[in-house]
Amino acid sequence: MITDEELDHLQSLPTATARCWAFNALPLVKQEKWRIYRRIKFLIDHLGIDPENAKIETYGYFYNRGDREAARLNWHPKEGKGDVYARPDKSMPLVKDTAVIDF
Repeated sequence: MITDEELDHLQSLPTATARCWAFNALPLVKQEKWRIYRRIKFLIDHLGIDPENAKIETYGYFYNRGDREAARLNWHPKEGKGDVYARPDKSMPLVKDTAVIDF
């Protein structure tokens, strides 16, 4: 499980986005291959993240394989590209929340 020190660090981060991405990148979370719904639930229950924001950031993490800069570029709709979940290609199907993030 997440240590108290890691939880304290996550809670000290200045934005919900920073907390979400730092949490999703924790070695233990990656090693245990948490499913999307479990990640979102943890963000809501333990870090006080708004449910919709937790979903947006976790799916963004998934679609961009942990590359936050790519997610930033894909998030804003530009010339018909991008969407709220930061899918690099809008035609990509939305994965189920039972999908495992294994990276």
